[in-house]
Amino acid sequence: MPQPPSLDTWTILFALAVFQAWFLTLVFWRKADRERRGNLWLALLLCGFGLMMAEYVLWWTRYIYQFPHFAMLGLQVPFLFGPLLWFYQRWVYERYWPRPLDYLLFLPFCLAILPFLPWYFSSAAYKTSALQSQAIYPQAGWIRLVLLYARLFYLLGFSIWIIRYAYRQSKINSSINFWTRGLAWAFLGFALCYSSYFVLIRFSFFNLSWDYQISMAMTVLVFFIAYAGYTQPAVFDGLGWKNPVLVSKNPSSALPQSVLSAIERKLKLVMEQEELYLEAELSLEQLAQRLDVSKYHLSQTINEVIGCNFYEYINNLRVEKARELLLSEAAPELSVKEIAYLAGFNNKVSFYNAFRKKFGLAPLLYKAAIKQQATSN
Repeated sequence: MPQPPSLDTWTILFALAVFQAWFLTLVFWRKADRERRGNLWLALLLCGFGLMMAEYVLWWTRYIYQFPHFAMLGLQVPFLFGPLLWFYQRWVYERYWPRPLDYLLFLPFCLAILPFLPWYFSSAAYKTSALQSQAIYPQAGWIRLVLLYARLFYLLGFSIWIIRYAYRQSKINSSINFWTRGLAWAFLGFALCYSSYFVLIRFSFFNLSWDYQISMAMTVLVFFIAYAGYTQPAVFDGLGWKNPVLVSKNPSSALPQSVLSAIERKLKLVMEQEELYLEAELSLEQLAQRLDVSKYHLSQTINEVIGCNFYEYINNLRVEKARELLLSEAAPELSVKEIAYLAGFNNKVSFYNAFRKKFGLAPLLYKAAIKQQATSN
C-alpha cells in the first residue's frame, strides 16, 4: 500500500501556483474578445502549465491515488507550449491570427498522445491498480524515448525561435519589449529546466530534490505573468508593459494597418482617461511623446485611421466636451467663454468656429434648439 498523502512547503507553493495559473486562464479567456483574442493563446498556455503542475503535485503528495485520471495527463502537454506562445507573440506584435496551415504546429502533440489513448480511456480502478503496481507505461520503451527527445527538441527549438523573433521586432517600443522579451526568456528558462531534468536524472549524482526544478520554473513564469497583469493592466488587454504601442522612429517608413490600429487604440484610451485635449497648448509632439510614438506615425494614424488632421481631431474632442458642459444641468451658470476655456480652447473665436462647423449652430442657439426639441417631445 502506498504511504498516506501529505503536503510540504514546496508542494503547497506549487499548488498555489496551479490555482494562480488556472485563475489567470479564466481572466485571459474572458478578455479574449475580438479586439483582444490573442489572449486566448496565453490562456491556453497557462492552462497547460496548471495541468502539468497539478499532476506533479498529486504525484509528490501521493494524492494521485485518489485522482488517478490525472496520471499521465500532462506528459505530452509541452508539445503545445511552444506553438501557443509563438501565436501569442505574433498577435502582440503583428495582430496575426493563425491560418489553417499554422495549426499543423499542433500535430506533434496529436501524434504523441495516440499511444496513450487506451490509458486515458481506462477506468479509475484500472489506473489505480496500475499506479500501485508501477505499470503505467504500457508503451514500448523506444516509443517513450522518441517522444521524450521530441518534446525536448520541440520545446527548446520554439523557445529559441520565440526569443529571436522578439528581438528582431524593430517597430515595438521598449515597454512592450520588456513584456514580450521577459516572457520569452522566462519560457526559455522553463525549457532549460525541463530538458536538464531528463538529462541529469540519468547520472548517479542526481538528487531527488531536483525533481522540483521543472515546477519551480513554471511557477516563476506563472507569477511573472501574474505580476505583469496586476501591476500593468494593459497586459490583460492583450497589449504590453506600461505603454503598449507599436512604434518606429523612422519618419519615412509606412506602418502596416495592425500598427496603426494599435496606436489608435492607445490614443483613444489615453484621451478617454486623461483628457489631454483639455490642455490648450497641446501639440502633436507632446501627444506623441506621451504615447511614446513618433510624431510622424501619430500623424499618419490620425489621418488614415480617424480621417482628419491633428488639429481637427483635437478640436472635435474639445467641441464634444464643450457640448457636454453646455447642456449640463450641474453647472448652468457657466458662460460660453468659460465653457470654451474649460474645453481646451484658448480663445472664444476659435471655439465658436469649431462649434458651428460641427453642429451648424452657435453654442447658445444650439442649446436653445436642444431644449426646444426636448420640450416638444
